[in-house]
Amino acid sequence: MSSHAQQTSTATLIAGVPDEEICALSTTPCHTTSAQLELDTDIVRPMAPANLSVTWPKLDNDIQELIVELEGHEMMMGVYKAKLTRESDSPLFRGELMLPFCVSDAMTWKGRIIPTTINNDYQPQYISVRMKQ
Repeated sequence: MSSHAQQTSTATLIAGVPDEEICALSTTPCHTTSAQLELDTDIVRPMAPANLSVTWPKLDNDIQELIVELEGHEMMMGVYKAKLTRESDSPLFRGELMLPFCVSDAMTWKGRIIPTTINNDYQPQYISVRMKQ
C-alpha cells in the first residue's frame, strides 16, 4: 500500500492546502478572498454549541445552505458535518457546531465549508477549530 493511501482522513479534506489559506476560526473574523468567517468563541468545548457565521457575498442567491466538514487533525475521529443556513436574502450563513468528546485534553479539527450545490465555480473555505476539554 502506498504512503498516500495511509494518510489520515484529514488529508482528504485539506490535501495540499497551505497553512496560510486555512482560517483558524475564533471571535476575530477571518477574511479570505471571497468570505468572512467568525466563531462566537475562541476555544470550542466538546458537546457545547458554538455559533459559526460565514459571510460569502459571491455565492448565488439560490444557494441556501453551506456544509461544514471537519476531521480531527491529531486523532482520527471520522468526519463531523454541520449545516449553515442563509439568513433571508443576505450573504450571511449561520449555524451551530457541536463537536464530540475526545480522549485528548485538546485537539484541532480541520476541514472546509462548501456550498450544498455542486459547482466548481466556488472554492471551499478551509478552516481549523481548536477544541479543549
